[in-house]
Amino acid sequence: MVLRSEHGAAFAPFAARWPYEVHLNARGHMPGLPGLASAERAELAGVYRDVLRCFEDVAEEALPYTATWVQAPARRDRHPNHLHAQIISDRFRPDRPKRLAAGELGAATFVSEAVPEDTARSSRSACGPSRRDTTVASRQ
Repeated sequence: MVLRSEHGAAFAPFAARWPYEVHLNARGHMPGLPGLASAERAELAGVYRDVLRCFEDVAEEALPYTATWVQAPARRDRHPNHLHAQIISDRFRPDRPKRLAAGELGAATFVSEAVPEDTARSSRSACGPSRRDTTVASRQ
């Protein structure tokens, strides 16, 4: 667990594919961002902002990252989905990107040079109370 709030949770997934990978889930099942109440949306946005700030502080220099929000397909009969964001960095150090090897590409598997538990621990430390928005920190 990296950050937790009443309406969201940010965590490093088990067997993360990338050196730094954090998933941010809304706690309720909903098809997309418009399904959030305004208080839920504001709180989730705060946790999202805090996770992005963690990527600035987790290494000697800010790590580049890619962020993707996953929502249910846009259609009239949308079924509840687990709205979530995936934030990843291909770096385990600012100067060292993860490069997929031939075996990884051929077998469709990832081998990480970083230990996921260690990067999750450093992400949690970078997201420590001094970096968090007081509204998020007070709900933990």
